[in-house]
Amino acid sequence: MFVLAGDIGATNSRLALAEMPGDKLQWKFSANFKNQQFGHFREVVAEFFRQYEIATIRDAHISIRALCFGVAGPVQNPHSSKSRVAVTNLPWTIESQDLQNSFIDAQIYLLNDLEATAFGLSSLSRDNQQVVAAGLPLAQGNQAILAPGSGLGEVISVWDGKRHVPFATEGGHCSFSPETSLQCELFDFLRQDNTVVSWEHLLSGPGLANLYRFFEIRASAQHNRDQIAALEPQDFPAAVTRAAVEHGDPIAVRAVDLFFEVLANEAGNLALKSLPRAGLFLAGGIPPRLSSLLNVETFRTQFLAKSRMHRVLNEIPIFLVRDDKIGMRGAALYARWKIE
Repeated sequence: MFVLAGDIGATNSRLALAEMPGDKLQWKFSANFKNQQFGHFREVVAEFFRQYEIATIRDAHISIRALCFGVAGPVQNPHSSKSRVAVTNLPWTIESQDLQNSFIDAQIYLLNDLEATAFGLSSLSRDNQQVVAAGLPLAQGNQAILAPGSGLGEVISVWDGKRHVPFATEGGHCSFSPETSLQCELFDFLRQDNTVVSWEHLLSGPGLANLYRFFEIRASAQHNRDQIAALEPQDFPAAVTRAAVEHGDPIAVRAVDLFFEVLANEAGNLALKSLPRAGLFLAGGIPPRLSSLLNVETFRTQFLAKSRMHRVLNEIPIFLVRDDKIGMRGAALYARWKIE
């Protein structure tokens, strides 16, 4: 059985053709695409097949049973033949019916990207996760995922007695709540350009850029102007990451430190709302790239700083996910589950 799976974010679309014999999953073809180079998602799918010289399913002698895409945005009518999603931070609307017109014999599924990631947790190997807090894990407990990338994704996966059932949220767009004098100063800085300051304004690629600019202005720093501040907005977060990880740039390091401080705060909030005794997972594109600068003890201390709920949070295991294909794998696993 073949499944076309994808992880569709604001910046990139990652597609892969998966062969799924029995309980195994084998990637046959995969490719990454920059979304700004395409006017619509259907063009991305067409380019994927063009690259691998698959003119049609029949000509390639590959019977694709399903297409399943995890998309960064709220999905209307999920798990149905008439699902649609307006991609957050990208002027695309993806509709299952539109794709169905090109893939008549295949099942089409659209999921929230974090929902797809949650389905992929069952296949996450130990080598692809870093223990941030051991906690007291319960396999038959809830799970939660906090994923800073181009935006901030949050999902809760509830144990229903037989399996984990994920449901997507838009928690990243909830209002940010500062807890220290420095965070209050940051809040005032962000309010200059935003009517509402959300967690995503701090915990995302653009958020990391916001943190860097905040410390740069605060220190009246002019260094690294050519390398960082003059960059296009989409390149800025990666430059801050390199400056912190590879060069120890003091402004970038301070931005990363505050990023993890705020991430621990929101991780604690999500944990209290979901009680994920089977694990709270830090996923997305940013945490793995900054993991060398993560102070585990400091993060855990800030995560636990919830007054009377300290004991409850102390039992929750926390893992940092290093598998950059978990969203695509989750989409493929979901499609197989639906078909079978």
